[in-house]
Amino acid sequence: MSSIKNGHNFGILSALAAGTFTLFSAPAFAEGECDNTPACVMDLRSIVGDIDPSTDPHIGTLMAQSAIRMDEAMDAGIEATGEGPYYGNKYYGDKPDELKALDCTEYLIEILRKGFDAAGHADLIASIIKQAVQDSGSEGLKGIVLLQTLQDQLGWEGVYFNPDVQNPGDRDDEHPYTAYVASSKGTYYGLNVNKDRSLLDYNPSSQDGTELNEDSISDADDIPFGLIAARGGRHMAVIIDGDVYEVHWSKGAASADLITAVPLEEWGWMSGVILTPPSE
Repeated sequence: MSSIKNGHNFGILSALAAGTFTLFSAPAFAEGECDNTPACVMDLRSIVGDIDPSTDPHIGTLMAQSAIRMDEAMDAGIEATGEGPYYGNKYYGDKPDELKALDCTEYLIEILRKGFDAAGHADLIASIIKQAVQDSGSEGLKGIVLLQTLQDQLGWEGVYFNPDVQNPGDRDDEHPYTAYVASSKGTYYGLNVNKDRSLLDYNPSSQDGTELNEDSISDADDIPFGLIAARGGRHMAVIIDGDVYEVHWSKGAASADLITAVPLEEWGWMSGVILTPPSE
């Protein structure tokens, strides 16, 4: 499995292991039960009843588990056969027909499809994706439009994040500007964000500048699942219990680095938005 630093905990997995999470039956997630096949990664439908994705936050738990299984499937496949079930769609090596190509947006779509299917709403997410493709225009599906469609149709909630508002490490004015827009207007590239819930200054770029905001690190750890759009949607990822999972599209099926995970405060894409399922 991709390494997780700084001792971040897996809230979902911990609850499952302790037997305190009642949505799933424990045997379905027993260690070693999921092999390296996509069918196993995505077999959640058989173990959960219908969930309303517009009101029930447990839809995020399904998608988090799907994302984690995809990561585990890569590692299991590489160990067993030398390659996992996925490869980056910008990889220039062999691309076996039986494997699935991913980029950062297709990664989110895969997670969304399987999570919604497990909740009994495969048709709904197919409709949302279709609408997002249509609204994206002739250049193809845009990740930020996918998030806008989820928010428009299901009321998902936006949280702005920025590791150092006033002193961005790359000195790009985009970061302080988007922080200003998020705090004053409650928007980020067409998405609504909660002006009172931003994650700010959790990784200051200079010792004598911004003061570290440890509360934002804790708040990020408390997000069980969210979809990320960074830099206006130039890159997409997911966050699970404070750790960012992403796909590197130039990696092949034999690379354990195709899907990686690091704490948000160590993630290099800096500012963006986290879109989470409804909290109530």
